Amino acid sequence: MKKILIISSEFTGRGHKSITDALCEQLEKHDDVEVSILEGFSMLGKTGIQISKSYGPLTRKSKKAWEITWKFVQHNTDAINKALKTLISGKFAEIVEDEKPDVIVSAHPAFIGCILDVMEKKDINIPFVSMYADLVSISNMWTDPRADYSICYTKEAIDYSLKMGIPEEKIKKFSFPVRERFTYGNPIAGSQIFKSSKIPTFLVMSGGEGSGNMLDLSKMLLNNFNCRVKVLAGRNRGLLEKFEEVKEDYGERIDVYGFVDAIEELMLSSDIAFMRGSPNTILEAINCCLPVIITDALPGQEAGNPWYFEENNLGCFAHELDHIKEAVKTLLENDAAKLTEIREHQKAFRNPDAAKEIADFLISLA
Repeated sequence: MKKILIISSEFTGRGHKSITDALCEQLEKHDDVEVSILEGFSMLGKTGIQISKSYGPLTRKSKKAWEITWKFVQHNTDAINKALKTLISGKFAEIVEDEKPDVIVSAHPAFIGCILDVMEKKDINIPFVSMYADLVSISNMWTDPRADYSICYTKEAIDYSLKMGIPEEKIKKFSFPVRERFTYGNPIAGSQIFKSSKIPTFLVMSGGEGSGNMLDLSKMLLNNFNCRVKVLAGRNRGLLEKFEEVKEDYGERIDVYGFVDAIEELMLSSDIAFMRGSPNTILEAINCCLPVIITDALPGQEAGNPWYFEENNLGCFAHELDHIKEAVKTLLENDAAKLTEIREHQKAFRNPDAAKEIADFLISLA
């Protein structure tokens, strides 16, 4: 039995969890592979879990505070790793002794340098893989040359990793892993009503925390286009309550959802999605061939994503409401020619086997 230990996080955004879930789907297909998931912040006790849960409110309510946090981490990576090493050393060593993994994978940047420090201190000789969750703007916490391998998804991430001293032979490039529900059968998104009567369905979302100016965006779409709007408000209960008032004005033209698991169903029945620059959500949409308008991006790890997707003709970036309105018009004009063009680029770009390929690589290390 080959044992793989994946260090991830349940609460610091959904990106780390969705990557972990995508890998587990593939790893669990092997009868000779056993997977264990370690909530990294649990090694810090209750305080650690509380810290991880603060990510959502912080990024939703204060982008500036998050930008300061990001910059602080970038300039103090070594000190942070040393502090974390002191806090988790005994706990992690116990976990390794109990689990006896053949491969350790970290899908969270907070648990790379400090884990490698502990492994050196405790003389733990197990293959260790840093599996990035970001595309272009890479945290220094990901880039530790001591990892046996660093998994990247873009040339930009590779170039930054090389700049940070990771040897070329330790860098493995794969496509970004997404869960099977977004790849099964090579789906093509699109609403029936748009196909029959050219009335588009717009999907408005902004991460599991429902951050961003979703209310004004939805009103702008409803006021300027003959359309249907589906809003995914996530865990943001205050936003859900505000949308109840909007529903009274627009009736059946708008549907509002809280946090849902079957996001793929909403994506596949939509024609254009509006979302923040979170890489996993955008790439899930791309795997569904759903054209995306990126309306915002967190400073730090998401900063380069709008440029990346627009440059590769996989979506558009428009921040201000007037610019978003013009972007929608461009996508829909000339019998939705630009919409079709983006779908074709998405179809060529996506790799439904990405998670399987990474899983097979990890199994080979064991």
